[in-house]
Amino acid sequence: MLLSALLLPLSACGAGREEARFDAFRDSLTDAAVTVTAEVTARDGEDVTAFTLSCTETDAGCDIEVLAPEEIQGVRAHLASGEAQMQFDDLILPMPQAEDAVSPLMALPMVLSAARTGHLDLVWQEDGLVCQLVPDDDSAVRIYLNEDNVPTAAEVDVGGHTCVFCTITAWSTEKSDLHESNDTNLGGDQP
Repeated sequence: MLLSALLLPLSACGAGREEARFDAFRDSLTDAAVTVTAEVTARDGEDVTAFTLSCTETDAGCDIEVLAPEEIQGVRAHLASGEAQMQFDDLILPMPQAEDAVSPLMALPMVLSAARTGHLDLVWQEDGLVCQLVPDDDSAVRIYLNEDNVPTAAEVDVGGHTCVFCTITAWSTEKSDLHESNDTNLGGDQP
């Protein structure tokens, strides 16, 4: 009994370090625009589709481009304020989003949004750091960080089912004013 009481604070210290590590990752996104490339696999029942996608944050939202498969290489989508448009050559079409699913094209913007603003629900060690974020009531995003705090993978759950897996092959940040911190000085030194 005494041993359990002594070990409990030690386990809490580990969780605190993991949360601090996630906080450092989230802080690295402040004042930065992210570009991510990933192999995205979506499951819908028995159907499995795979794509290689690139997603770049812009001042007007996110630009997504299909890099593979070759048959649809070059298809682009733009996401702004929850609305999406798909573009191929000069053709631009609205792209509806189902309430109970995540399209592969929407997965990377969802991962970026969750990384910035999702509630940190769980964090644990598993070949690096795994951070489970809750962006809304019906979905969860797990981001896998390597020892350098760089994302290597992500999973998107909707309605309790993992529907999209992302193997991140490139992640870069560039200084930007897209996501500036709005912290104000509340130190009381102002009249």
